[in-house]
Amino acid sequence: MNQDIYSYNVEVLRGLGLFNLVTIIMHEKDIGPKAAVEWIGERNEQIVGEFLAFQKELAGIAARQWGDDTRRQVGLYVDILGCWVRANENWHFESHRHFGTEGAKMQKERQVAMLPRVDASQARVDLVSGLPDSDVILDTMDRTGVAGMQILTKTS
Repeated sequence: MNQDIYSYNVEVLRGLGLFNLVTIIMHEKDIGPKAAVEWIGERNEQIVGEFLAFQKELAGIAARQWGDDTRRQVGLYVDILGCWVRANENWHFESHRHFGTEGAKMQKERQVAMLPRVDASQARVDLVSGLPDSDVILDTMDRTGVAGMQILTKTS
């Protein structure tokens, strides 16, 4: 879900935002982008909570019912699933795909300026050259160790 939040800026910029989860939630719930991103963030936190609860429950089942080898293998598998999600999260900021050369800065500051929509052929140039001032920013939140974003109006 966070992938759609991170890619929203670029997809809208390129005219491809129709299939992004942010846009879908906006239309389904008749809300704006900020509320859609907040909804996605809340749903993401719920899913993370369910995963962590399942991981704990599975460890209890494993301790009571499985041998050491099975318990170790299942525990490792579930841990790897969590690591994959976190690695994917980092990739969005470390690659240039969604944030151009500003990814590390955006990951640290947890804010992304919304780009104006331009012709798709110009989009990559705008992303790599940096982000313009904007009336809207994406602000990330990290309450459970897994980042999400919300869209805020920039106050000047």
